[in-house]
Amino acid sequence: MDKKKLTMIGGGVAVVILLVAGYFLFFNKPDPKKIVLSYVEALNNGEYEKMYSMITKESKEAIDEETFIKRNQNIYEGIGAANIVITIDEIAKGEKGKTVTYQTTMQSDAGEIQFNNTMDLISEGGTYKIDWWSKLIFPDLTVNDKINVENTEAKRGSIYDRNHNALATQGEADEIGLVPGKLKDKEESIKKLSELLNISEETINTALNASWVQDDYFVPIKTMVMDEALESQVLEISGVQINTTTIRTYPYKNAAGILTGYVQSITAEELKENKGKGYTANSVIGKTGAEYIYEDELRGSNGCVISIIDQDGNTKSTIKSKKVEDGKDVTLTIDAELQNTIYQQFDKDSGTASAIYPYSGEIMALVSAPSYDPNDFIAGLTNTQWDALNNDSQKPLINRFTSTYVPGSTFKSVTALLGLEKNAMTESENLGREDGLKWQKDSSWGDYFVTTVTDYGDEVNLKNALIYSDNTYFAKVACRLGTEAYTGGLDALGFNETFNAGFDFAASTYGSNMKDEVTLANSGYGQGDVLISPLHLASIYSAFLNGGNMMTPYLESNSTQSVWKENVVSKENAEIIKEDLIASVETKGVSGSDAYIEGMRIGGKTGTAEVGDNELGWFIGFNDNGDQSLVLALMCENAKEQGGSLLAVHKVKAIFETIK
Repeated sequence: MDKKKLTMIGGGVAVVILLVAGYFLFFNKPDPKKIVLSYVEALNNGEYEKMYSMITKESKEAIDEETFIKRNQNIYEGIGAANIVITIDEIAKGEKGKTVTYQTTMQSDAGEIQFNNTMDLISEGGTYKIDWWSKLIFPDLTVNDKINVENTEAKRGSIYDRNHNALATQGEADEIGLVPGKLKDKEESIKKLSELLNISEETINTALNASWVQDDYFVPIKTMVMDEALESQVLEISGVQINTTTIRTYPYKNAAGILTGYVQSITAEELKENKGKGYTANSVIGKTGAEYIYEDELRGSNGCVISIIDQDGNTKSTIKSKKVEDGKDVTLTIDAELQNTIYQQFDKDSGTASAIYPYSGEIMALVSAPSYDPNDFIAGLTNTQWDALNNDSQKPLINRFTSTYVPGSTFKSVTALLGLEKNAMTESENLGREDGLKWQKDSSWGDYFVTTVTDYGDEVNLKNALIYSDNTYFAKVACRLGTEAYTGGLDALGFNETFNAGFDFAASTYGSNMKDEVTLANSGYGQGDVLISPLHLASIYSAFLNGGNMMTPYLESNSTQSVWKENVVSKENAEIIKEDLIASVETKGVSGSDAYIEGMRIGGKTGTAEVGDNELGWFIGFNDNGDQSLVLALMCENAKEQGGSLLAVHKVKAIFETIK
């Protein structure tokens, strides 16, 4: 090939390259709108480094990356900016590129902020870069101005019981601190203060060594309520100062600890999760219990003023302001004195109890024992206290009243309800005792027999079966019903349904093996795979008192009462079971008779359940007294060495005696 031809070919290649490059540039021209929206997307994501990469060289000469990041981060995060949206009105040709006119809308701690602004885009390096200066944050903001945020903390609402007793409210406490410049014999003073306040010397030293501390500053060390003796000892230490401060307080302490829960300072993670909701780094937030459940009502809305301050400290303009709105009080259906009485009955025992008013579904008490004192969380737990709570074998931090348990013989009343309603037996029918105290349906059960403990004679009817807690009777009823009718009946009573009564309660269940007749028979007297929460059981029992309806359990007093399960038992059958349960308490010598109180119509059913090495002792009792009626389901753990169900019976009796 000659040189001339080669040159022509080479020239052709050059033309092709130019054409391709031109095509690429034509169809891939930088899009001003896309540049602006990418910048805002990075801003919403907190990607300040990416934002810096999008500004012009000249802008970078005016502000270094570290200063840029710090200024943007401090301002946007300081005002609680969220959901920043830009609406572009016009993109016009500028002197060196494009001028974008746009509207900005964002959420902040002071509410929604809106403003109009312009942004210059400069052609640089084959794309557009942002000509950045402070006015892009807010139109009136100059390089020497600062953004000032003044927050007014909203007063948190109180939590009251049905009688307006405070369960959680604002109270006064002692804020103990040190003034470093007044400390004499520093090491000895810190050691003594550490011992008196039950906090580590390391904690005190860390507070004193904070970067902001100066000799004449008050350095908070611990907030607590002190008695006169402790206050006197603390004040003997040089440098100590005690101020009065307002804190969240829980008057019923451990008795309602799991119920009320507690508040603490918001964490960085929670602040991020609740972005745009008005929380600040200084906010408190409900962590557990009712404080968590009713957080939105209780916390209120902080007041906030966002202003531009000039270099002389003068207010240049107000960007947005919002008045403080205090939180709302929440009133629960709980009877705090009943709650306290029930909790005190547990003493050193572990267990749970739920009480309900049978005519409305109002929850009168929800007890989990042992519990914790929420006031300790407010004051600040020491490592020793926290370790003690976490390592306690009785597990005081767990919520027992939302869990489900094997109900034992308390479930016989439920089987009685299903048997009567589905005509598997009548109240007077004698189911016999042809095999003595041991029974099996047929030889297919092999060596397995259902055993009845008490031989109470030949009248094996419903009343006697409930009074003497006859396992065989209720096993027979369950087998007569059959798997489909029995499980269908339980489903109609709310099994396999989670329900919310303020707290989320675990669904009551009966397992997946009910086609097995032995499991079915055992379920009839509350063993097998049946699991139920005390509140659900109390709700079923309430139908025996109100004529047949399971009311929806509810916790907040302004809730509308409603029927959860309508006509689960006829009025006639409800009356039969109710009177038989009263007889189970009024008949001398039976396990339930220890709950008898002269002058009161007390009914109920005992129950024990073996769960591994643990024996649960149950008693579900009711006081049939019109407007004063109450259904109380109480369960004790580790009851085997303490009388089994009698442990629960004695506690329920003592509780009913206080409301006689």
